[in-house]
Amino acid sequence: NAKRNFYLGGLGASRAKVFNWHPVLMVAAFGFCMTQAVLAFRTLPLGKARNKTLHALWHTLAIVCFSFGLAAVWRSHDRPPAKDGAHSADLYSPHSMVGLFVVMLAGLQYLVGAFAYVAPCASAALKKSLLPHHVVIGVVVYVASFTAIVSGAAETALVRLKCGYYTGSYDAAGDPVKYDLDEKDADPALHYHYVPDGCKVAAGVAVTAVLTLLCTLVAVLSLKVGAESDAPPAKAADSAETADPTDSLLPLGVGLTADIA
Repeated sequence: NAKRNFYLGGLGASRAKVFNWHPVLMVAAFGFCMTQAVLAFRTLPLGKARNKTLHALWHTLAIVCFSFGLAAVWRSHDRPPAKDGAHSADLYSPHSMVGLFVVMLAGLQYLVGAFAYVAPCASAALKKSLLPHHVVIGVVVYVASFTAIVSGAAETALVRLKCGYYTGSYDAAGDPVKYDLDEKDADPALHYHYVPDGCKVAAGVAVTAVLTLLCTLVAVLSLKVGAESDAPPAKAADSAETADPTDSLLPLGVGLTADIA
């Protein structure tokens, strides 16, 4: 019998490996593309118009990635019945429910943003009224997407990889032999070498996602490179009249900005 390792088996078009595209594409969509979209207003001194274009392009790439990611997981669950005649369940775990909420809200957010701030369909008054909601929903989508990433890594580690302490040897059936603790695990660092490499990768993805979220939020709340690069400082006397009404919302760094006079 083939020995079971603690990796998912690589990427491929076969139904046995098509699921593995799901975590790759979802992390690419929300962990990378959406992060770049958020940071476009704060880290690139290209001016508001160009940063707005980059923001929209990165979100478009995120939509493409997570659409294929969803198709991959649905395709993998739609494989032929197992030997016992049972199909794989869909939308049964907290990860799947949070993920569904994220992609639905992200899709709606994208459509509203494209209508209001990209296509010339909305008036200046409508853009101004929509912007606070667009920003807040963008923050919710971004934070919730990382919740989905972390919960997905946890589900993969516990359900698919069956992570734990293992000796590194295999039994006659090809299954890894667990390491049995004979005392309380008061210092897990002493037993970390019993954790399979694939499980360490899953844990690393989760920790990296949390750090990425924290660093991005700090960046958009602290940096003002891209948003202010093309705007001269307003005089104190007339700042209330000349300031862009979107500037008070830009520290969140998530909503698409519009050139509202």
